[in-house]
Amino acid sequence: MGDARAPAQIIVEALSVYLGPNTARNAVKTFAERSLGLAPDAVTRQDCPRLLEALRPMLKTLLGTAQCDALLASLSRELGP
Repeated sequence: MGDARAPAQIIVEALSVYLGPNTARNAVKTFAERSLGLAPDAVTRQDCPRLLEALRPMLKTLLGTAQCDALLASLSRELGP
């Protein structure tokens, strides 16, 4: 059975561990609007690869390359087909 959570919510929850819930929500909102032209609620699973790549530079700076890559790989698996 599929995950009933919205894709943006899955990303927010994963980022919250590292950034805190408010910063994670704001980051997803900002990057969804900038990179996709969408509100977070409108992000689909098909949009997620572009959103995750848009988040990569910020996460790489905050978490380091290895942790960033691991987090994004985990999210990609969770949000993938």
